[in-house]
Amino acid sequence: CPDKAENYNGLKDDDGCPDAGGDLAEVGYDFVRVVDLVWQDNEITDARSKKALDALGNALEQWAEITKIELTVTAADEGVATLRANYIVKYLFERGVDTSRFSPKTVAGDESVKFKVLEAPPKP
Repeated sequence: CPDKAENYNGLKDDDGCPDAGGDLAEVGYDFVRVVDLVWQDNEITDARSKKALDALGNALEQWAEITKIELTVTAADEGVATLRANYIVKYLFERGVDTSRFSPKTVAGDESVKFKVLEAPPKP
């Protein structure tokens, strides 16, 4: 699959080819994207959201050259945003992801989880 990138959706994430069924997480030289996560209080109990974080972990293992990622979690209350950011980092850590790569940032506002690549090699 030299002309198409792997998509990380929990299906054959290490074969180097995109799979049918849509992306749960995408990582590239200058971006990290994850589907909207469903929260129950400050934890993720939704199976699709957990699969999305698993897919993100797989993708980040493949993209070890991305050394710094800003994780911005927004929730109605900044304290809740902090708990959710900590949950994501802990979840990925438990999957073996080097979480020192993350720079968490929390904000009060409309609920969202966003990632921004801060340090990565230049595109070839």
